[in-house]
Amino acid sequence: MKRMLTLTIVTEPIGILSYGDRVGNYTLLKKISTFSGEEFPFASDKMLSYELKRAGREYHNWKLLDEGIAKKIKELREMISKKKYKRKKEIEETEEAEMTIDTEKLTLDIIREYQEGDLFGFTFPIKGGGAINRNKAVVFDHIISVNPYTGSQNLIHNIDARERYLKYIGEDEKSRQAIVYFEEHRSPYIYTVSIELHRVGREDKSGKLAIDNHERASRVKQVLDILEKSFSRRVGGKVYPLTPLFVIGGLYEYCVPYFMNSLKVSYGGSMVSVKLLKGIIPRGLEYVCGVRALGELITLEKVENMVSLEDAFSKLRQDVEVCYAEQQ
Repeated sequence: MKRMLTLTIVTEPIGILSYGDRVGNYTLLKKISTFSGEEFPFASDKMLSYELKRAGREYHNWKLLDEGIAKKIKELREMISKKKYKRKKEIEETEEAEMTIDTEKLTLDIIREYQEGDLFGFTFPIKGGGAINRNKAVVFDHIISVNPYTGSQNLIHNIDARERYLKYIGEDEKSRQAIVYFEEHRSPYIYTVSIELHRVGREDKSGKLAIDNHERASRVKQVLDILEKSFSRRVGGKVYPLTPLFVIGGLYEYCVPYFMNSLKVSYGGSMVSVKLLKGIIPRGLEYVCGVRALGELITLEKVENMVSLEDAFSKLRQDVEVCYAEQQ
């Protein structure tokens, strides 16, 4: 049975998550333009995947795709190239079937050994033999600022270092002073993450399992642990938390991110306000809402089934365990 865990998360007010182009000494924010002409700073789903994988390696000893995989792929390419030189059609057809089995085995081995390959997928082209593919099981939407960009800037210069160089080192007084401008922003951000539970630990084409259900549940719960406690963005020498101030979600039979557009979030500089748009959510759909620092950083409107952030993630972890236990 297909099952999806989907969460929509609102962060606390944070700064810059991703920079775009540089024009001379002026560095721009990555922004999305709306029909009204407003521009909202954002970071891509690839950034979120990168930071989740980094946290998985750092806190849960995830094994990321490495040179060992490259070596295996190279050996497979060489094997296929040699087989292409076979003259007899019968031999070629027989060994084509063998190659299919080999690539399937390699895919299962990668899923078993590498959490990154299992959760975030991979594509390895095979010259003359197609490719080894694995679609990602953990899918992010872009993370987008709640407030539009208003033109704030930050000036960075080296005047202090330059003056010390001139005083103590005796450099040429004509040495240039460096001045750099960065666009600045501060706002809560919102993003959606979905995990196709039925695909975790499973090869896409054959449907074979590479790991048992206990390990499948463990990997998903580790993703939840990161999202709850240690998810962050490191950019420009700073660390920004991506952990939830508010979260809404649950486990569902259909693979639909139900809550992607269900929240109206505003930020006035001191308090984050979240309103649940119930008309967006299918009638009868059960969900859990978790909140942190209620009344201190955030206010809620039309939110039911509200619990603490810790209790919300605890329930989600229990639901994941039940989901995989039912598949024994």
